Amino acid sequence: MVTPNQEAARKRFQDGVYYAKAVLMDPAIREDYTTRAKEAGIASPYQAALQDFLKPLKIASIRTDGYLGVVGQPIFIVAADDFKIQSMTVTLQRADGTVIESGSAVKDSSGWIYLATQANATRAGTKVIVQAKDRPGKEATEEQIL
Repeated sequence: MVTPNQEAARKRFQDGVYYAKAVLMDPAIREDYTTRAKEAGIASPYQAALQDFLKPLKIASIRTDGYLGVVGQPIFIVAADDFKIQSMTVTLQRADGTVIESGSAVKDSSGWIYLATQANATRAGTKVIVQAKDRPGKEATEEQIL
């Protein structure tokens, strides 16, 4: 008898197989996964695409020590699965839930960086919400309260 967890794992693997076969039909995406396979020691672009689908997207860290509520100050983000993240959005909220600002972080050599665009005089209690989405469509959200 197959348990619900086993059935869910089987379905997820099957979805990953469909994803890998579909995306590898695009020459540009195939080239990305071919490069990824070579760099990571993975046997084929198919296996690289399947692994990308199956591996959860995770935001490893949010560094806010350089953010003091002044325009232009950075928030640094590191994602555990950093292969072809399609978007990384940062939202700053006051303690009462009102949005101070929201925008896209940009990739740099050590991860992702978001530069504040609005002054925030009441930094204490500010919630930093980071949302990431990768090529297979997986999403991850992480929050930090300052």
